[in-house]
Amino acid sequence: MSSLIKKSGIISVIIAMSVIVVFATVQIASAVSTFAAASWTTAAQDLTIEAGATTAKSLILISDESAADAINIDATAGGIDIDAVGTAGEDISIINTGASVVLSASEDVTDAINIDATVGGIDIDAVGGITMDSSTTTITATGNSPDTIYLHSNGGTADTIRIHADQGTAVAEAAGSITLLSDAGGVSIRSAANLANAIHITSDGGTTGTILIYNDQGSSVTEAAASVEILSDAGGVELRSTANLANAIALTSDGGTTGSILIFNDQGTGVSSIELLSDVGGISLTSATTTVTTTADSPDAIYLHANGGTAERIRIRADQGTSATSIELASDAGGVTITGGTAILIGNATIGLTYFEDTEAVTADNTLLVAESGNTFYISGAASTTTLPAILSSNGVVFRFVVSGSVTGNIAITTASSDNIIEGGLIVAGAVVDCAAEDTIAFVADGENVGDFVELRSNATSWFVGASGGLTGDKLICTTTN
Repeated sequence: MSSLIKKSGIISVIIAMSVIVVFATVQIASAVSTFAAASWTTAAQDLTIEAGATTAKSLILISDESAADAINIDATAGGIDIDAVGTAGEDISIINTGASVVLSASEDVTDAINIDATVGGIDIDAVGGITMDSSTTTITATGNSPDTIYLHSNGGTADTIRIHADQGTAVAEAAGSITLLSDAGGVSIRSAANLANAIHITSDGGTTGTILIYNDQGSSVTEAAASVEILSDAGGVELRSTANLANAIALTSDGGTTGSILIFNDQGTGVSSIELLSDVGGISLTSATTTVTTTADSPDAIYLHANGGTAERIRIRADQGTSATSIELASDAGGVTITGGTAILIGNATIGLTYFEDTEAVTADNTLLVAESGNTFYISGAASTTTLPAILSSNGVVFRFVVSGSVTGNIAITTASSDNIIEGGLIVAGAVVDCAAEDTIAFVADGENVGDFVELRSNATSWFVGASGGLTGDKLICTTTN
């Protein structure tokens, strides 16, 4: 059973009959003829309206007037306390089906409006937008869970979440216009979209705008755990700038005298495992000291290649070095080969050319390699045989043989497989000794002279005698052994 309280401008109390009360403005209608359905008391100047003093009933306030204050609950001095002790589903509902619901407070305190759920959560729903305006807005959660604060947009493919500082200009560390800060854990920006630009960081404020990724205290330089790391598990990592500017992309180390920059491919096995490519312009390496080192055991361990057109050049230049080794090509174990499609020019008429030939002492049998072309072999000692390389692979090869000490046995220089392909003339004791289809040149013991020499060069068909000189006749000879 319920009591109905209506605002009407006249006051009537109907309990089986009408009673006019001149000091109130309330009409009470009851379906039964007992005054216990509604109780009015004025003890301590309070007014208590109670439905069902002895039996639990409902209390309903209804106003039919179309006015801003159709129902007006007003405390001119104190507060208003609305309490309910209902169970689950017996809620307090404030609903306006035609206009707005406005909560307003003028007290100057941090919790002027306090919405507090002591056990459960708080759910704010709106078909339109939700706007929060204040001088300062703080959202704090004390829950210890993965989604303690969760901003979630689930409206459709065009929905977005925006964190926007409209006028803030601060860019200071830990105090930027927008700051994402985690005191103890990390900050993760993640997109599960399979899209280009799935994560997009853009600075669009003007010509002096920059993007800074900064680790203030991290000191690690360990692979896969560096202080600042850009990692792609399956795809590549590209640094790209469309600016038409010098230093459009700059990699800079500025930490101190031991700072370094490492470009490292850990597992790539291709010849271009690391590639520096400029489609139109050049590539410039400038430093106090530049070292290019490879540990690969391959034919093209370091490969400088120009393939742009007929005017291309590869230049190695020391601009101010004055030492004899201002530019040095050195091979500790192997040789150095310079090959040209046309002439090879070393030095000029003004400066000239200074060079050193490789030398090797020969005191026992020896088989020469094409890579030893240009060497001078100093021979001495007991009888020995030096075998020339196979003729077909010896085009352009040249060797020089010089007696450097006592010869106690004949020292022979023979062709591979004893081919009769030595041609030319030896100069011995001032006379010419003709070598025609021979396979051996020999320095004969007991009469040789220190300094006797012979030079042989090849065109891949024959070995030709070049410069030669023997002091004593029959001590530098050419012969056929088969």
